Amino acid sequence: MELSVVLVVVAIVASFMAPVIDVFKPGVRGSVLEVTTTLATAQRTSVVLQHDIIVMFDTAQASLRVHLDADNDGSVDSGETVRWIELEEMAKFGRGTTPAIDSRTEGITFLGRQNEYPALTFHRNGSASEEGIAYITSRRPGSSPDDTRAIRVERGTGQLTCLRYRDGAWSKGC
Repeated sequence: MELSVVLVVVAIVASFMAPVIDVFKPGVRGSVLEVTTTLATAQRTSVVLQHDIIVMFDTAQASLRVHLDADNDGSVDSGETVRWIELEEMAKFGRGTTPAIDSRTEGITFLGRQNEYPALTFHRNGSASEEGIAYITSRRPGSSPDDTRAIRVERGTGQLTCLRYRDGAWSKGC
């Protein structure tokens, strides 16, 4: 009898807590942290090793490919280091229902390409090949604009800025 009462109380508490538990936002935050860290590491590594580092965004597989281009020729050659980083299971590249920060509406706005995927190159002076934005959002069906984050890369310095959509506008910070 006591066990039944305990189970009923646990079920009631769980029914109140279930709507509050959000499994998607931690996945987006973790993915934003992973992508930001990967991009910052690629930028710094390019300066330290004096080689281009190419980061390719595989939007279909929700992953990044980081290529240390030892001969700076823009292609993967034997012996060059290539590493894959996957986004969290609950996250993907894209804007979802969030408005674009600028006129480019793609989930990844970098125009450079490698294997037909958007790619960004960090040069040995720390600069980026171009300015652009990588959007990360949740896989939640009917996701909210608040689920989306953006990572902006400046061309001249390779500086990264994390942006969050909140209260109808983009603001710094994730």
